[in-house]
Amino acid sequence: MRLLGIDLGTKKIGLAITDIEQKFTFPLKTLENKDIEFKSSINEIGKIIFKYKNEIGKIILGFPTKMDGSETKWTKKVKEFKQNLYKVVKLPIILQDERMTTINANTFLKEEMFFSCALTKKKKDEASAAIIIDEYLKKKRKREKKN
Repeated sequence: MRLLGIDLGTKKIGLAITDIEQKFTFPLKTLENKDIEFKSSINEIGKIIFKYKNEIGKIILGFPTKMDGSETKWTKKVKEFKQNLYKVVKLPIILQDERMTTINANTFLKEEMFFSCALTKKKKDEASAAIIIDEYLKKKRKREKKN
């Protein structure tokens, strides 16, 4: 089963996906957010899931909190997005702490010498989505080792 990662932003939405065995995560696409309700973006995500012919079994959605773990103004919007997305895709949606993901994505992309400035900027949201999935998988594997 593949995982689809989402880094939700006011202007852009980064998407990433795993392979079926969840060993590798790949940046997938950046969507331009066109409305405050995210309707067109939710429909586009539904099309992407359909394109993968039911290989995607779970969505990992970045969950913004302050550094102390408390909620932000954006947190409410992410929760609304989650509810509206679920109505369309009917897949489990896991909220994953996304503190530091954009910073980590920027650092990663700057280290990749073959990226041009424009490409680096464009891929930042996708890289953030990939990091969200990777953090989720690290936590999952850690829990599985304990059991």
